[in-house]
Amino acid sequence: MSVISFYDRSAQELAEGYESLDAGLLHQSWRYLLPGHGGLALDLGAGSGRDAAWLVGLGFEVHAVEPAQGMRLEGEKRHSGPRITWLDDRLPELRRVIDLGHRYDLILLSGVLGHIPEEQHGRLLRKLTGLLAAEGRLVITRGPGEVEVAAKTHTVDARVLCQLGRDLALSIENSGASTPLTGETTVVFQLPDDGTGALPVLRHIIVNDAKEATYKLALLRTLVRIADGCAGMATRKNGQVILPAGLVALYWLRQYRQLVFDRDLLQRPKAQYGFAGKGFNRLGDDSALDWRVEASIQGDMAGSLHMALKESLRTITKMPVRYITWPNGVAGPSWSESQAGQQMLCSKPIYPNNRPSSVILDYNYFSDFGEFTVPESLWNAMGRYACWLEPAILNAWAEQIKKFHQRAGRPVTLDVAMAALQWPRDHRDTTEVRDIVKRLRKADDVHCIWTNVPLKRAFEVDHCFPFSRWPNNDLWNLFPATGLINREKSDRLPSEERLETARSEVLAWWERAYHCDEYYDRFLAQARASLPGQYWNDFGAVFDGVCTQRQRLMKNMQLNEW
Repeated sequence: MSVISFYDRSAQELAEGYESLDAGLLHQSWRYLLPGHGGLALDLGAGSGRDAAWLVGLGFEVHAVEPAQGMRLEGEKRHSGPRITWLDDRLPELRRVIDLGHRYDLILLSGVLGHIPEEQHGRLLRKLTGLLAAEGRLVITRGPGEVEVAAKTHTVDARVLCQLGRDLALSIENSGASTPLTGETTVVFQLPDDGTGALPVLRHIIVNDAKEATYKLALLRTLVRIADGCAGMATRKNGQVILPAGLVALYWLRQYRQLVFDRDLLQRPKAQYGFAGKGFNRLGDDSALDWRVEASIQGDMAGSLHMALKESLRTITKMPVRYITWPNGVAGPSWSESQAGQQMLCSKPIYPNNRPSSVILDYNYFSDFGEFTVPESLWNAMGRYACWLEPAILNAWAEQIKKFHQRAGRPVTLDVAMAALQWPRDHRDTTEVRDIVKRLRKADDVHCIWTNVPLKRAFEVDHCFPFSRWPNNDLWNLFPATGLINREKSDRLPSEERLETARSEVLAWWERAYHCDEYYDRFLAQARASLPGQYWNDFGAVFDGVCTQRQRLMKNMQLNEW
């Protein structure tokens, strides 16, 4: 007996069972996530209409979808009215729902997904994601609270669902909470939105755009990385954010270095890359960790890297910049539907002819390669939602690599691709600052930044912003501290009050340690590169930048406070 036939023939009995359960108690584990203003909801597998009626009571208008005629008639008899529209449609096709053209603030599948074969879950989630309104939520429940049918049911794994959601650039708000009434497990996804329309645009590019290479994804990740960790290099003008083009090329290189040289993973159907010219191929023995912002590069590496940056910039300008365009049917405060098909990003490259024997990877050097422009609304979304956007980009990128290797008869797993895509990370390194503390202690006491206690023999160097969550070894981020206080702080973010209380100690430490020819320019340059805003004029301005970055990390990454 099919699932629909079972529901059709047993409609009255099943409806009585459904109605015996209180929807408010059944769904209490995720009720708090619903907006207070209601909206338009889609109840899939609506059954007796119990949940649809509950949603109406919360202020929603509901499209109640039920494919079993007998059950649908029971639902219409028990729960009808102007705010519930009953529809005959089936999962996973949902042809009638899709034809309506609506976007839903809430989509509910209560005890339904188990009737869909597991191999179709990804396809279904893609369709449902396309039906979500901005900030809309997709709620999937599965558990013993629902009546089991005689027909075959299928596995619903919350971990697999969460991964499918990440692949589709959904945020996960509730991944496996159980309702005390029934023990039912719930997963809640949201389609994030920043109010400008920027996030739907970015999501469209990541998930839906046609891609014959990984270049679009690489450029988006490059910009997200810069917005998150190197925002000080950006300037704003007339609704646009202007980046030095050399910085964009450098981040591009850091990604592809290990993918191409170390792992030999295809980034196109054929292993031919426009950016992999003479300069790139000469970098094979070098580590991407050597190409940090503010690093000094000497000798042959300097010339090769300089050439590789030009090669990369040509590819970026010719390929992803040209083909990343505004999608149809998307408008926001800073753009309109009339821009559909037009380029979203702007690259104005300069290709210096010299082959330097020494370079410093700073703002001035990067600016020699021209300008790269990003709409300010997109830039703001990239910085604020980096911790959500980057995993979505990486999932899409790994899928592309897997597809290219399948075509080439060289299969690779998603795990292998994901491992190769991990960003080249600096090692936690406090050696230089430890040496400064030791040298300064010979002349006078050095105090713990957080407690003002003199550091005698034993001391530690604390990352103000925890390295485990935001890897940064810049001089401004490293504070002398007692071992006890460093262990107490652990990987937590200093609170606003604690950081402000330490202001005088921090400024005194910076003044004493770095106000000299050896460190001062590098200190300010590092602050300029990694802190948001224009924070490189003096120590006081840098401290203001640290406070602003603390707010960003707290808001964007939800770190625990100390």
